[in-house]
Order: sequence, then structure tokens, then C-alpha cells
Amino acid sequence: MHELGPTHGNVVAVVVTYHPDAEMIARLRAVAAQFGRLIVVDNHSGEETLARLRALSSHESTVTLIENAENLGVATALNQGCRRATVAGAGWVATFDQDSSPAADLLACVAQEWAAQPHRDQIGLLGVNLRLGIGKTQIPEGAGLADARAVITSGSLVNLAAWQEIGPFRDDFFIDEVDNEYALRMRRRGWSVKITRRVLMDHSLGSPRWHNLLGWRRTASHHSALRRYYMIRNRVHLAREHFRFDPAFVSGELGITFREAAGILLFESHKFAKLRAMAQGFVDGLRGRAGRADGHVPPT
Repeated sequence: MHELGPTHGNVVAVVVTYHPDAEMIARLRAVAAQFGRLIVVDNHSGEETLARLRALSSHESTVTLIENAENLGVATALNQGCRRATVAGAGWVATFDQDSSPAADLLACVAQEWAAQPHRDQIGLLGVNLRLGIGKTQIPEGAGLADARAVITSGSLVNLAAWQEIGPFRDDFFIDEVDNEYALRMRRRGWSVKITRRVLMDHSLGSPRWHNLLGWRRTASHHSALRRYYMIRNRVHLAREHFRFDPAFVSGELGITFREAAGILLFESHKFAKLRAMAQGFVDGLRGRAGRADGHVPPT
């Protein structure tokens, strides 16, 4: 029987890759060094990337590579990593984006904070406070853990006992809102979701840029039209399935949509394509459509 907590011997890191940048291998080595075991799930990157990943896994006994013959989406890749980690006897997985650079003591800090919790066995999902690309943090910095309604995938530790009980990440979401839906489902089933108050990772949402309009300074994420489609479609699914459980959170997610639309109109390029994709996502969400977009939304 493995340990209950997210200790060094009980956590497997899972990183999903999809056409990563040139610094990816260095980041993966750093993650592997901290966590001891690393599973890389590649969603059909190019041959050059695959060659580098194969070389890494062949030279590093602690690194396992799963190669997908097509892009199966973030949710499916995360589930593949969780299944492999479960077979390996782990109790937790730590999930990271391919561009994540966690603090060198992230695991040690999380393990210490988990051990100090009075009802730690009920923690199903444990995220870390992030310093966002625009210079803000998710929550005010401090010590200890805070209750969270949701945490983003990158830097989160998933209790595999909870994962097996409530089911896998939503494959049909493909990408976007996967983390929010999972946290809501986790809480609905009686597990708690926590976040460290200490900042343990930097993270950027999209390609944020500062803009100035008549003295009003704000950022825009500049996500592609395809990403806009998934965001809106999956938020509608979120509203349909979880509104009664947490109306404030779901309403907040829907409210973000209007601010994003205003930002696109004011600051971003390809305005029509992105707004059309958002409208299509809204309609598809109402119709219950999910899964991969299958080319009916342009990637611009």
C-alpha cells in the first residue's frame, strides 16, 4: 500500500506536449529531477520534437514517453498519464503544461502543506498559486493552503484515489475548461480543492500583451479563433451541467466571455474570425456538441 500524501516517492509528474519550443527538454529534465518519475504524453508533435523526446526517455530511466498518432486533446492525454501512473503504483500525479517552470521546491512545499491539513485525506485536487504573465498572482501570497473553487491544470496535483472515484477528465472537452469542470465535479462528489498561498510557478495565459486605449491600460490574451471556440463551447457545457451546484463560479466564467469579446474588438487581430468562432462555440454548446472541432472552425 502506497503512502497517502504527495511525497517524493508517491507522485508522478505528467507533461503533455504539442509542438513545444526549443527549451522544452531542459524544462522536462528539471521536472524529472524534482519528481523522480515523469510521464510525457506527446499529442503528435513533429518528428524533430519526437526524436528529442525519444532520446530523453531512452537516456533517462525515470522518463516514460507516450506517443499519440494524432492530437487527442489535453484531457485524453492527462487521462493517459493518470492511468500509467496508477499502474506504476503512484498515489498522485502532478500535471504541467509543456512550458511550465515550477519552483525547485514545489513538491516539498506542497507535501508539507498537505501534511499540516486536518482533513488532508479528503483533498482531491491541490493547485499552486501562480504568478501570471501580467505580473499578478492568482490569490494573495502567504502561507498555508486556501480553499479553491477551481485550479488550473498546470502545477496541480491530482489525488489518484479521487480520480478513480469520480472518473477521468472530460475527453470530449478536448481543451479548455477541462480543469474547471474537473474541480467542480471533484467538489460535487465531496472532495476538497485547495491551492497554496505561496507562489510556486510562473504562468502565462495565451500570448498576453499590454494595450493602451485613451489612458486605459489592459491586457488581451490573443488566443486563436479555434481556442476561442473551445473556450465558449465548453463554458456553455459547464453552465448546463454545474450551474445549480455553483452558480457564482459558472456565472463568472460566462461573464469572462463578454470581457474577452470586448478585448477582441478593441485590441486583437482577426476580429471577425474569432467572434464568429465564439458564436459557433455558443451554439454548439447549447446543442450539446462536444469533442474535437474536426475542421469546422478555422484555427486563425
